[in-house]
Amino acid sequence: MTIQQDGNSRIFFIGQIYNTMVNLRNYCLPEMRSIMRGYTRACKSKTDY
Repeated sequence: MTIQQDGNSRIFFIGQIYNTMVNLRNYCLPEMRSIMRGYTRACKSKTDY
């Protein structure tokens, strides 16, 4: 009984982590790319001077 519940909770926990990682990839990566693009643009403009 407890082993079955533990297995279910573990699968649910892994599912939660997977969903969180997918959400982070979907929402944060585009933002990180645009931020990095902004940083590289700032660095390029600094080297121009």
